[in-house]
Amino acid sequence: MNGPEKEGKVDSPRSYASRRFGDNSSHGKSNPFNTISTPSTNSPSAASSAFGLGSGAFASFGSKTPKTPGNGQAFDFTSKSKTEKETVPENPNENAKAEVAAETEEGSSTDPSEHPLKSTWTLFYRPPTNKYSDYEKSTIKLASISTVESFWTIYSHLKRPSLLPSVSDYHIFKEGIRPVWEDEANKRGGKWIIRLKKGVADRYWEDLLLAIVGDQFMEAGEEVCGAVLSVRSGEDVLSVWTKIDGGRNIKIR
Repeated sequence: MNGPEKEGKVDSPRSYASRRFGDNSSHGKSNPFNTISTPSTNSPSAASSAFGLGSGAFASFGSKTPKTPGNGQAFDFTSKSKTEKETVPENPNENAKAEVAAETEEGSSTDPSEHPLKSTWTLFYRPPTNKYSDYEKSTIKLASISTVESFWTIYSHLKRPSLLPSVSDYHIFKEGIRPVWEDEANKRGGKWIIRLKKGVADRYWEDLLLAIVGDQFMEAGEEVCGAVLSVRSGEDVLSVWTKIDGGRNIKIR
């Protein structure tokens, strides 16, 4: 996008890790991530408590000009862990069946035993690429995520940021929104940026993913288009892309 970078200073930096999720999501329904157990993968959330932010944490909000990332696969299929899935127990009582049907009416196209998300999200990966390559064409679509179960199925095999090559990117965007500034949903917005020192991105990327797909940005959730993790040689960068450059999205910081 053409135009100057927009910045907004924040009095005291706050990490996504400190924003744990309550019982309810912002759209008034129970948070789907509270109804299912986390799969027993090597979650970075349980790694170390010595997490620290790099310089400039939450220090800037600006236009979304993609930087040139720089091969590697995004999925790690060496993991043998299985996604834990809750199932709806069989119940001969017709009233119980009616309640289950009512609860799954909105996600009628999904398995009744699954927990639908408010929005469907698309996950992309951009490997290290020649700097002259087209940014969008070199970005690979990995999967669509519409339920809690599909999220954990994908995430359990997704390589953590610490295992990605330098100059590579993850993108997660609402269905129908391209992970580029030129998309109609993005062009009038901006992005919140948090810069991380090397070694801590695994934890914060996981927290940000859960906040994104779990709709944890309160009323600002409607303004969120997606998020990007950029792995670089000297730092890792998380950014949240928004539809507008002010208003409710100020609450995201």
